[in-house]
Amino acid sequence: FYDAAHGLGTFARKVKPGKPVRRSTEETALINAILKDRDDRTGYLVYADYLTERGDSLGDYIRACVELSALPPDSPEATTLN
Repeated sequence: FYDAAHGLGTFARKVKPGKPVRRSTEETALINAILKDRDDRTGYLVYADYLTERGDSLGDYIRACVELSALPPDSPEATTLN
């Protein structure tokens, strides 16, 4: 999640060289809230909603990861989410 939230790694959006990823003040605040308390699922879910409302499928991915992390690995729901 950290890489995706900061525009790094395999989830990064393609940006022309020399152009930094621009984030709104609201998005930056949501990311900072997550980074301050990484154990609080609420911050992740709020950010996921924010992204989904803007048509970014990364929001659905974040939500699925949060839900998956709360389930026992051998549960049928975990298998379905995976």
